[in-house]
Amino acid sequence: MRGAATQILLIVQIALIGLLVVRVYDLGMRVDSLSQERSARAESYAALPKFATSAELPAETALVEFDMASQVTLRQIVREELETFSETLPDPAGNTRAASSDAAQTVPPDEPADPAFKRRVDEQLYSLIAQGQASQAELIALENNIARLPPAHRRQVLGELNKAVNDGRLDARF
Repeated sequence: MRGAATQILLIVQIALIGLLVVRVYDLGMRVDSLSQERSARAESYAALPKFATSAELPAETALVEFDMASQVTLRQIVREELETFSETLPDPAGNTRAASSDAAQTVPPDEPADPAFKRRVDEQLYSLIAQGQASQAELIALENNIARLPPAHRRQVLGELNKAVNDGRLDARF
């Protein structure tokens, strides 16, 4: 009986070793297949166009060019907005600060309040919102026109532009 049991165990062991050899061969084939796929992907990635890194770009390349007039206008707008904001802040005693009259006189208005110009800027803004997308050039043109508006209307238009971008009605990159 022991001889027959030993022979059966030997046959089972040989069968299991055979299955193991078949599995190892199958895994080897899968590895070969995956390495071929990987090399094919690497070749297809190598065929894609390469993008220039910042080290490869020439030093004089500018993403956005600003002329000096727009920088001065932008600084003036920021000063006016900061002045308006600082007027509403309470001082340590709890009183609101009053605007100094000479500070208001030193900043001359860019242009007189022209209702036709205000309408054109509004139409320009709503046209961009209706398109749903604005290019960099369109935004620069709009910003230049907004900068020429009186402060009150400028805040209104900038607020509408901000709402449109935040609500997703206008896709714009500043």
